[in-house]
Amino acid sequence: MKKESFLTHASVFIGLILSGLYTTGLLHHTEYLRHLGIEQTQFQLPIERIFFQGFFFLADVMSKSVLHLIIAAISIYLFTLLGVALIDYLKKQDYTQKLSNFLNSRFAKQEDISSTPFQELAERMVPITYVIFLGYVLILIILVLSESTGRKHAKNFIEKIQNNQIEQHEILLKGETDPITGYPVICSDTQCAFYFYNKNRKAGESKIFNKRDIRYQQSKSTSSVK
Repeated sequence: MKKESFLTHASVFIGLILSGLYTTGLLHHTEYLRHLGIEQTQFQLPIERIFFQGFFFLADVMSKSVLHLIIAAISIYLFTLLGVALIDYLKKQDYTQKLSNFLNSRFAKQEDISSTPFQELAERMVPITYVIFLGYVLILIILVLSESTGRKHAKNFIEKIQNNQIEQHEILLKGETDPITGYPVICSDTQCAFYFYNKNRKAGESKIFNKRDIRYQQSKSTSSVK
């Protein structure tokens, strides 16, 4: 029975992890394309790629949280030392005994009151409500962070283009004689999205082309070598 119970709980736990990774990865991908001006519904990622985006988001968030975790641990340790020192001081001054007697005298009558079934139910529901609320807030925080991470990586992509850190591609469309230069963003089985940046206007836009309309596509460095 214990083994079956463990397997049941493990399957539920794994399912929650996978659903969380899928959701965060999908939001990361959606916000990344939206910030670049690309309609995200036209480029559906395979499920393994979405899980990878979820892992990528968690790695990015956790790497930045290490410093915050260290600061929080040090703060908790210092507050603990301060609290222990304060308790020792109060014990020496006999304040704790006076406080205990005061509280006992104030709540002595309430302890004699027998609790009703409704009160017992309310006492059980209060911690459950707190746990559900904290879980809801945690989910909202994770969703907001996943969207902000996708937006941040889109901004990094544009900054790299402005600093000439990403290679341009030449695209020649059917019926055209002059190729256009852009930066490939994402492709599906039938179409590709490119980002075009105008350095004079310091602005960019994204365009989607059907693969059947593209005569050829190659990196600009390769074409210059030829």
